[in-house]
Amino acid sequence: MRLPISRQTRFSGQSYFGIAALSAALYGLVLAMILGNAGLVYVLMSGYDAALDQSAVLAEMRSGSQRLAVQAMRLSEGGLLQTGQLSKDIDAMDRHLQALDQGGVVGDREIAPLQQAVVRQFLPSIQRHWVGFKGRLQAVILNSYSHGDAQRDPQDLPGGVQRQWLADDAGALLKSVSAASEALMPQLREVKDRVISTLLGAVFIDLALLVFLFWAMRRMVVLPLSQLRKGTDAFVRGNYSHRLEPRGAREVVEISTAYNTGVQHIHELIEEMHANQQGLQRADLVFQGLAANALVGIFLSSRGRFSFVSRKMADIFGYQPDEMVDQLSLLALIAPRERYLVDETLKNALTRKSPTVRFEHRGRRKDGSLIDIEVFLTIIGSGDEASVIGLVQDITESKQAESSAQLAAIAYENSSEAIVITEPTGVIIDVNPAYSKMTGYWPDEVVGELLSLLRPGRHNRDYYDAMWHAINTKGRWEGERWQQRRSGEEYAQRVVLDTAWNHDGTVNCRVVMLSDITQKKQMETAIWNQAHHDPLTGLPNRQYFNEQLLDSVAQSRAKGQTLALLFMDLDLFKEVNDSLGHAMGDRLLVDVAERLRQCAPDGQHFIARLGGDEFVMLLTGAPDRTVMDHLCEQILARITQSYQLADTATHISASIGLAFYPADADTAESLMRHVDMAMYAAKAQGRNRYRYFDQSMRN
Repeated sequence: MRLPISRQTRFSGQSYFGIAALSAALYGLVLAMILGNAGLVYVLMSGYDAALDQSAVLAEMRSGSQRLAVQAMRLSEGGLLQTGQLSKDIDAMDRHLQALDQGGVVGDREIAPLQQAVVRQFLPSIQRHWVGFKGRLQAVILNSYSHGDAQRDPQDLPGGVQRQWLADDAGALLKSVSAASEALMPQLREVKDRVISTLLGAVFIDLALLVFLFWAMRRMVVLPLSQLRKGTDAFVRGNYSHRLEPRGAREVVEISTAYNTGVQHIHELIEEMHANQQGLQRADLVFQGLAANALVGIFLSSRGRFSFVSRKMADIFGYQPDEMVDQLSLLALIAPRERYLVDETLKNALTRKSPTVRFEHRGRRKDGSLIDIEVFLTIIGSGDEASVIGLVQDITESKQAESSAQLAAIAYENSSEAIVITEPTGVIIDVNPAYSKMTGYWPDEVVGELLSLLRPGRHNRDYYDAMWHAINTKGRWEGERWQQRRSGEEYAQRVVLDTAWNHDGTVNCRVVMLSDITQKKQMETAIWNQAHHDPLTGLPNRQYFNEQLLDSVAQSRAKGQTLALLFMDLDLFKEVNDSLGHAMGDRLLVDVAERLRQCAPDGQHFIARLGGDEFVMLLTGAPDRTVMDHLCEQILARITQSYQLADTATHISASIGLAFYPADADTAESLMRHVDMAMYAAKAQGRNRYRYFDQSMRN
């Protein structure tokens, strides 16, 4: 990929140092290296020379002590010796010792004091032995002055003893000086080794610096110049795509950047020339291919006649191309009644110098039939020399489709059924007015939201999984559901969801038809209630009870639970009915039903009127005898309370039979028979009581 010119100088290898600055820096580094090496050698050699001078002083002290001992012995024997020279040698020994201890000048050399602890520890011993030896020497010198004028004191020490003492003191001094000299030699060798190792290290550092200098010069100057040479060679050979990486010294970077910019411009110019040449060659091929394969008609017109007509153009109007070229004009293909309009459009375009014109009119085919056409024109030139390039499309079918779409839009807007258009995922795209009328929601409130019937709500997950499975596999789902209007009112919907597919089999959109079936559902509910409830008391009737009993037995069997059935019949109800009339009898039955409802325990129970004065109560949830005893006593107490019928206080009682599933029966039919037996057993015992079923009742 070709980098923009403005960014070709931003490589990581570029440098903002010029060659002059780079050379000065390199030469300065070499000079610093030379001066540093010289200073280092001077410092190291100064230390080594100091150690050598100290060793030489110790050697001189050793030879001086020997020389002093010999001179003192000769003087003590009466030999002729200049005492002045002996005194100078003593002074020399003092200066040597002081130089080693505190530093000083010996001869023409500056002697540094001994710093090494291993050597300096001998100085006290040397000083002590020198003081003793020096005293002996001074005594010998003083004694030599008295030999020529007087006789020796008889008490003087013998010469042999005095010489022995001199020899001993000189030996002790010589031993201390020799020990110090021997201790200094390893230190001297250590200094020498350190000097050598330091010099070797400096040599390696110098070599590394020289290598770095070589690398820096090669990277910053030599390699960029070599790259520049290769680039120019490539340029000479006609390779205009070769680029230099701007790096190295600033001057080299600037040269490389200028080279890249120039080559880039030359390369772009050459490519543009080639492209223009190839474009001219391709233009004719493209035009011919486009004209031969275009879905629209293409024509060229000059001086009022077609100079080129494509095959599609000829087919649209039912001609052969050679029948149209140089023989027909564009106006000849327009319906006679509309030619004037087209002619005025072309004249206005030439007057306004508007090169592009578009219009839709009726066209006339060779056989005289009329079609709808859409024309795009581009006018080149002006006056009689103007040429026209045009595209013609037969839009008869699209016009018909547009008309059909308009009719569909009218039906969509005016349909009494609510219609919702959604994305494949169920997000609402548009709704018709009937939807807003049905739900109370305006389009701008729901567009972009997920269709409510596709959102989890009243139904469980299995319901929605099944819905989406049908939508994704069949493209269709229909069903009924309850929904809320914006006002909060609930209503029933009939939903039909269909899928609109694209040509490639993908989903275009979903179309949902919604119908308000609330009245229908209410009517169905009313009919169901009439069929399953007692019209007098509102309690479930015998049919509804039988269905519930079968279902409860099946559920209790599946769960392994107990089911209790209570069957109640009113005592002497026929007498009340005969004496007070059927209207009062019906009122009594309504009151009895209400009292039964009040006695029913909270939870799972089902109360029904089987007919006449017979009532049943079905209890699920594993009730036991304790619960049933309490319930029966409560029912009997409420039933026997007085009833106000026709301003008359009336009293009745009831007989109740009880049976359990599965203890007393294993089917719904047998449970009903057994509870009926238990009820009649309660009546036989005197009424106003309850009895549980037992097997003896079957006999």
